[in-house]
Amino acid sequence: MKRFAVSKIADINLDLKKEAARQGRTFDQQLEVMAASGEIDKSIIDPTRRNSQGQSVPAYRQVLAAAGIDLKGARSAQTVTEAFFRDDDNRILFPYYIESRYREIQNERQGELAYADLVAERIPLTGGQTIAQIPTITENASDTDGDPSRIAEGSEFPVMTIDMGDYVAYLAKFGGRLEATKEALMGARLPLFDRWLTVFARRVLRQKTRFALKLVKNGDGNNNTAPNVNNGSADLTIASLIKLRQKAAEYGASPTIVTGDTVAFGKMFELPILTNPASTAPQAQQLLATGTLPGILGMTPKIAPIPSVLDGSNQLLAIDPERGLIEFYSPDLDLVEYEYLMKRQVEAVQVSESIALGKPDNGVGVTLTLNP
Repeated sequence: MKRFAVSKIADINLDLKKEAARQGRTFDQQLEVMAASGEIDKSIIDPTRRNSQGQSVPAYRQVLAAAGIDLKGARSAQTVTEAFFRDDDNRILFPYYIESRYREIQNERQGELAYADLVAERIPLTGGQTIAQIPTITENASDTDGDPSRIAEGSEFPVMTIDMGDYVAYLAKFGGRLEATKEALMGARLPLFDRWLTVFARRVLRQKTRFALKLVKNGDGNNNTAPNVNNGSADLTIASLIKLRQKAAEYGASPTIVTGDTVAFGKMFELPILTNPASTAPQAQQLLATGTLPGILGMTPKIAPIPSVLDGSNQLLAIDPERGLIEFYSPDLDLVEYEYLMKRQVEAVQVSESIALGKPDNGVGVTLTLNP
């Protein structure tokens, strides 16, 4: 019979958590890697498991289910104490659940612009680093000599330069505390606690999204504010949006998201192609039938956080997530304090993450300014 590194819930412990830290992984990532390599009994984590919609079941949800903990359903009437502290083996699952659920909430994408829409890559800082130098791509968007299709025989190839920019990004802390009396926190039923955690995580997510959005629009200090095109009038038309896409194309970008301040963003949904009752455009039918914001010229509309750097700008911002920001993070810092949250005297849940952002590519965001 095969011996598993994790054959029962008791095998998921602080030693395993410390091994994850040594490998530069989150606890959840460590368990996923171990499950994929067959080191975890499939009764605890099965990488092939799917839900009723055919989607992969997150590792942490499988672990909780194996421990008899259900965030929704028949067993969700359990309190935090009953779920995580009646059995000593389950104590580590409390911080594991908070950390994993927090990340899951922050990766959910709905109608709002999300942090993940603006950040394309995450890079760990090692050896206690607290700063990161940002590489930047230098290109002249209007230089026809840089078009590879125009290279004459014997001429030099056009050059795109990648420099280490002058701007240095410093690690900044994001997070907060969810405070309550010990009785309220430990006596909360799981669906209620999950609701508190959801509200808390979304608030932090909006903070991070505002921070990232500011860098996309205003640049990171390397003379890389978002390229802009003026509309020429206060009216927004399909031709205006084509002009925006053309400006993005000059920088090699193919935007798939569009956002903006409330005025400019609202004008997109006054376009005749959407509002004319006689319109047969599928976007109009979608808007009328479901109320879902329709895609326009290949761009999905997403509402910017309020307030944000776009407020009062009278601008639309087209975003290419593939050309997004770089996030530098410290892998040495846990989102939550595992050992503290494994005690029964918990009166606060504190989440803290240290990140720095850099903008290596001007193509991530292009603005269209409407006349007042």
